[in-house]
Amino acid sequence: MARQRFAFILRLWQEAPARSADLRPQLRGSLQPIDSEDVYYFDSFSKIPEILRTVTQWQDVSGKNSNQEKE
Repeated sequence: MARQRFAFILRLWQEAPARSADLRPQLRGSLQPIDSEDVYYFDSFSKIPEILRTVTQWQDVSGKNSNQEKE
């Protein structure tokens, strides 16, 4: 099997909240494969693994990809 490598541009920033009552800045970010114009946006670090599985079509050790796990 050929070795696959993936490279991404990860951007992170903080945004002021839409409501003035909530004073904490909100995390925002994007992940972009360097060989693609596709950009995947997120608002939580916990969403990054799902994006990576989608983009790379990576399979876990059980042999299921992320789409099969959700069924």
